[in-house]
Parts: sequence; C-alpha cells; structure tokens
Amino acid sequence: MNRLFLNFFTLIPAAVVLSSLLPLKSYAQKESSYIIESINIHRSNVFPGKPDELNGIEKFANKLHTITKEKVIERELLFVIGDTLDIELVTETERRLRTFDFLGIADINIDTIDQQFVRIKVYTEDQWSLIPSYIIESGGGLIGLGASIEESNLFGYGKSVYFEGYNESDVGTTWSFAYYDPRLFGSKYKSALGLSSGPLNETFYLSVYMPYFYSDSKWTYGVDFLIDDEIQRLFYDGKEFSRLLLERTSIKGDVGYAFGERYKKKRLKLKYKYIDRNFISLGDATNSPVPDDEIIATTSVGFSIESQRFTKETHIDQFQRIEDITLGRKSGITIGKAGFPIPVGVNRWEISTYHSHAFEFPHHQYLFGGASFSSWIEKNTILSLSSQYYWHASKLFTIAINVNFDYTWDLEEHRQFVLGGDSGLRGYKAREFGGDKYFLANLEGRFFPSLELMNIELGTILFVDSGYAWRRFESLDIQDLRYSTGFGFRFAFLKAPGETVARLDFGWPINQTGGMQVTFGIGQHF
Repeated sequence: MNRLFLNFFTLIPAAVVLSSLLPLKSYAQKESSYIIESINIHRSNVFPGKPDELNGIEKFANKLHTITKEKVIERELLFVIGDTLDIELVTETERRLRTFDFLGIADINIDTIDQQFVRIKVYTEDQWSLIPSYIIESGGGLIGLGASIEESNLFGYGKSVYFEGYNESDVGTTWSFAYYDPRLFGSKYKSALGLSSGPLNETFYLSVYMPYFYSDSKWTYGVDFLIDDEIQRLFYDGKEFSRLLLERTSIKGDVGYAFGERYKKKRLKLKYKYIDRNFISLGDATNSPVPDDEIIATTSVGFSIESQRFTKETHIDQFQRIEDITLGRKSGITIGKAGFPIPVGVNRWEISTYHSHAFEFPHHQYLFGGASFSSWIEKNTILSLSSQYYWHASKLFTIAINVNFDYTWDLEEHRQFVLGGDSGLRGYKAREFGGDKYFLANLEGRFFPSLELMNIELGTILFVDSGYAWRRFESLDIQDLRYSTGFGFRFAFLKAPGETVARLDFGWPINQTGGMQVTFGIGQHF
C-alpha cells in the first residue's frame, strides 16, 4: 500500500513535464465597438442591506467601519468613460479588485443602452478591516502565543498597518511592525516597510517599486533595502545542535520591460544586487563550520516568456470567497556575474531558471507544476520540483494533493530544510527531520458542509502525509520515508480580510512510535 501511494504522488511531476508539450488554449481578445457611456460605482459596507434588515451587532460594526473610498475603487479601473469596451480589461479589473483583502466582493456588470453605448456598474462589498487578535500556533510540541492588531484598509484608503508581539516556547518574544501602501502618495508605486526585533533577529526592510500595473504595462522598476541580524539554527532529530549569527546588509534594484500580446508576454529584466554577509560564531553554541564572510555584488540579466488565461473557483483553499486561478505556462532564465562591472567582493557566475505550468481539466480539476534550478556554480546548487492537484468534486468536497522535492549540491552549512509538525509532516515533532534534500507529499480531502454561525463557517479535512529530509552525505532512500494520517478542522472567518482560514489538525505517525501531535495556525496547510 505504501509503495502504491508513493508512486501515485511521483506520477504528478512527470505528468506536468509531459503535459507541458500540449498546446495552450487560445485566449483571444473579444473585439467590441461599444463605447462606455457611464461608470457607476456602488460601495457596500461590511454588512449590506437596509438598517432595519440588520441586527444590532451588524449595525454597530458598520458604524465602526470606514467604507472604502470611491477613488480607491476608481483608480483600479482599467477603463474610463469614452473608451471602447474591452471585455478582457473589464474581467482583469475584477481580478485586480479581488486581490485586495479588504474587499470581499468585486463584481462588474455591463448594461447595453443601445447599439453604440454601454453602462458599466461596479459593485464592491467591504470586509471588516480592523482585526485585533490572539495568535495561537502549535506543532510537534512547540507552542507560539501572541497578539496582533491589523488595519488592512486604513481610513478607507486601502493601506495596511500591522503590529504584533509573538512568543515562541523555545525562542522568546519577537515584536514586529509592517506598513504596506499599494498606491504611494496616490501614485502607481507600491511601498512596504517592515521592522522586527526579537531573540533571533533584528530586521529593517524598505521597498519602493513600480509594478507592471496591468497586462498592457511595458515597464517595471524598483529598489529595496534590508538590514538584518539573524541567528540561524540547525536541527537534528527535533533538537537544535548548532547556531550562528548572520549579519546582512542588502541593496537591490531592477528594471524590466515587457513586450508581446496582452497575455502572451516576453519580459526582460536587468538587476543589480549588493549583499554584505558576515558570519559570526556564537562560541559553544556553534557546532558547525562557519562560512566565510563575503560581499556579493551581482549584475544579472533575465528573460521570461509566458502565456496565460484565467478562471475562477470557490472551495479550493477558501470557502465563499472567489479564487482567481491563473492558467498557462511561464518560463524564465537569469544569468548573473558577481564582481561585474564593479570589481567588488566575490567573483563568480550565478544562474537560475524555472518553468511552471497550470492546467484546467473537465469537472473542475486543476493541475499546477513547477521546476526550478539555481546555482552559484561552486556552491548552493538547488533543484526544486513541485506540483499541486485540486479536484473540486462538488460544492461540499475538494481533493487536494501537494508534492515537493528539493535536492541540493554543496549547500552552505548554515542552511537546511526541516520537516515535522507544522513544517510539512503532521503527526511528528517539530523540526524532527532536517537535511539538505527532502521529499514531501500531502493528500487532503477537504469538506465544506456549509455550517455557518456568526459569520464563521466550519470545514473539516482528512489527510495523509509522507516525507523525509536527508542529512548531508546521506543518500536518498525510499525506505526512509515517514507517513502520518489524521483529521482536522477549518474555520473560515467570512468577514475577516481575505476571508481568513484557521486550521486545527490532529495527526498520528504511521511507521514510527509516538502519540498524537496537534498543529494549528492560519491558512491551509498548502
């Protein structure tokens, strides 16, 4: 049974590679001669309806909430009055609006006035955006407790701010602050600021960039800056055996250009990064080799090609929220030279390449696959394969499968993969398995019984996990794989930003002694 189960998982990456040879379904632009005569934006509060139709709690919540400003919605529209109607840009606008967690619903309807003009109606419904919360996470014997407060739609302008205090049972308390602005000073620039301070890290992060604003955008560019002091830990059999301090300063900048048809793009990117890494021994706590300090000043050039189309579903990872799914394929390669053109730091070549492909099959089936390869030539060569399969068999049931495999050559001593607990292999102790290569497979049956109470919807899952992480100099051996099984609950907070899903899983190891392990946290396991 175990052998058949593993073979089923390993067939998925092979299917992805073979199916990448199939032609992609055409997504031709719909031509239209209609002119947009008017645009009407209707914004609804968290709880829509007339006041006499709402209960006291819903009325009070609506009064506390600041509804999204009309100009926030308007600036995301990819059309204006007087434009020729472009159906693709209308549906792309819907997808853009649904990327904002503070919006629960985003619908655009087109009414024909006559043979020449149309009227567009944009409807949005807010999510509750101010979320004070307790944080409770557990897995494999470790417990994390904390509290946070997040406003994902500050004063109705679509900006987010986040504060958190989080205590891990084997670490201590870490304090974090984050700010994100999708439209810096009302422009098309995005910005992010992050600060954190705790026993294992001191971090400052700042980013400002111009994204590809929509499918017809030609340019992207930006910079980011990072100062980070991080204690990195290595584990074996669930216990820490070594730690060291990494002091890192990083400055990165890039500019990109896109050309080609709307959803069949080719992209060029020029990037420069400067990273100063200093490794410091922590005395008796450091029981592994300390890497050499180095400065990495790399200029790289990348090229990618993509062909995409889109669909939407529900009850895949979320419950009632519409999930936009990008289908098609994307491939890219980046080649860089450290120490060029400025002769600073190490002198080496760097290369990375990837391919991803997403398919839609009849009866609401989806297959996603990806492969990537990266190398600093003399070290840190990494091959990664991944695949996910979803079958939305009915409104009440979805099958989900995840497969990951990473293999490395000459991985730096301070880096490793870990499995166990909430890190991928439920039913085992946290970080029980660690190494420089790993395999992980997860099978879940997700049930959505439509049980709802006070805007919280309950779901359940059954799961089987399999995986292992091999230590350095260990060979891959199928006999090493560990297995676990169990069940869990999912709680969808329907009015929270992004329809937050909390998980609670109970797992038991199959081919190893040990009792039940409980894991819980935010979001689906994969």
